[in-house]
Amino acid sequence: HAAELMSEHRRTGEKFREKDRLAHDELANALRSAGIAEADMLADLVMAASYGIALKATDEKRMTAAIRLLCRRVIGPELG
Repeated sequence: HAAELMSEHRRTGEKFREKDRLAHDELANALRSAGIAEADMLADLVMAASYGIALKATDEKRMTAAIRLLCRRVIGPELG
């Protein structure tokens, strides 16, 4: 049973990594299209910070509000 659990855990992790990669790429492409020079690095920052917010948020409403605030404060100035 342990081998089954570990292989399932690995498959699930791969699915989440793929979704994260797709979300990162979509964000980086949107930032790049908006003329942001360091789009990939900014996408890395937003994704990592959002992950931290999601871990610490007490409910979905506060999590969403915090991630939106993060994006306004971090991405907004880059847009000019």
